[in-house]
Amino acid sequence: MTETPEADLVESIKASLTAFLGAFKIGESLQYSDVLRFFQNYYDATADENVGRTLVGIDEIVQLTALGGGQSAYRIGDRITVEEDWRIEAGAMNITVLEG
Repeated sequence: MTETPEADLVESIKASLTAFLGAFKIGESLQYSDVLRFFQNYYDATADENVGRTLVGIDEIVQLTALGGGQSAYRIGDRITVEEDWRIEAGAMNITVLEG
């Protein structure tokens, strides 16, 4: 069992992913494994490899899917590729936290 989840866990996850995705350069593709890593950690552009502190309250990720440009990424090895003049941006996020 994880420690008591931090206040506003869902908002912290959304803020972290938004910052992470906002740091993508034009033409840079999105790898599923990177999204998975930042789902569990608070993105910090000044930290080594940009992995900041661990988000307290995440025991298990049951399902994680990234969608964009008609593509989906839902397992290690998947990626969302973009045109050389496009960039990744955060869109709608649906995050469900199960207790217990």
